[in-house]
Amino acid sequence: MYKIDLNKISIKLIKAKINHVIKKDCVIIKAEYEDLALQDMAKGIMFKLKKQFDKEWDNLSKMGFKIDRKSTKIKPYNNGFELKVECRIDWRNLSNEMGRLIVPLDLNTLHIHPEAFFQENIDEKKGDARISFNNFNMKGKEQYTDVKVKNKKDIKKALDKYYKENVDRIKAVMKSIRDLNNKEKSQKQKDKDKGKK
Repeated sequence: MYKIDLNKISIKLIKAKINHVIKKDCVIIKAEYEDLALQDMAKGIMFKLKKQFDKEWDNLSKMGFKIDRKSTKIKPYNNGFELKVECRIDWRNLSNEMGRLIVPLDLNTLHIHPEAFFQENIDEKKGDARISFNNFNMKGKEQYTDVKVKNKKDIKKALDKYYKENVDRIKAVMKSIRDLNNKEKSQKQKDKDKGKK
């Protein structure tokens, strides 16, 4: 009997959705494994979020913030993927209020991964297969969530929702920073004009 490591089946084979049959021993390998599909989709989501963060780092520079160090790193994590973001901003000239808004951008980790026995639960149709999510951490929002899924359609729906939720969070933080930055600049200009009189 041939020994087959299902985790080493090529992604190309999976995407092609091919059922390969080794006729000699009548061993059927099904190439549509939900855990591998999840891993592939999670990687795509993380790269899309990375692009969003990189865009926002550029926006911070345009607003006049001095960024000492920035990075967005993606790596495999617990059969899924993790995105670690870091944006070290020079705090010396920031108001206390601005400092509090900047905190979520300082260091944040997002991840998507299947929980234990994910594929087994999918195969057995028990409805207990779960995806674990670590969201962009911001005040007043839940950081850790998990979602039950039954098939790849559910997986895609859960990951699309995760992506939208996190983009909305990032944009909300950036809007608050932008609004306060404009307000503070306006106040400084008023104070400057008042001093000239």
